[in-house]
Amino acid sequence: MSAPSDLRRIAEELLIIANGQATSDNSHQSARSGELSELELIRLAKTLYQMRRLRGRHFDESLFGEPAWDIILDLFVEKLSGRKTLTKGICAASQAADATALRWIANLAEAGLVLREDDQTDRRRVYVSLSPRGEVAVRCYLREVSEHLRAVGTPVLMLVG
Repeated sequence: MSAPSDLRRIAEELLIIANGQATSDNSHQSARSGELSELELIRLAKTLYQMRRLRGRHFDESLFGEPAWDIILDLFVEKLSGRKTLTKGICAASQAADATALRWIANLAEAGLVLREDDQTDRRRVYVSLSPRGEVAVRCYLREVSEHLRAVGTPVLMLVG
């Protein structure tokens, strides 16, 4: 690893630690607000992904080009499920043309939201994962979504159960 990538990884780990500290500092508040478990976070991310897919039944999908969001949601689910994801799988999850999906993966990597890692046994394959920064961002987003759903009286567990 080079010094800049080492520094970036350390900075991302500090971000995770800082986020974890903020969460533990507010643990009493989180318990009262019904903080989502890892499984519930996975289910909510999957539900949001599936809800996006439903649009295709009623609208021309070319109106809603968001492969980056589909990629991020899929990588979040895979990471929390403990699975490694190949570029090919991410391209399929994005439901975009491979060239488009690869371009979005590159954009997300440049933005520091995803990491790419060559397969050590087969150099033709590349694994893609959420970066620590990307994971923190998705977790924060899902928490806020669940808070908004609760605010309008939608039981999140019903939605993700």
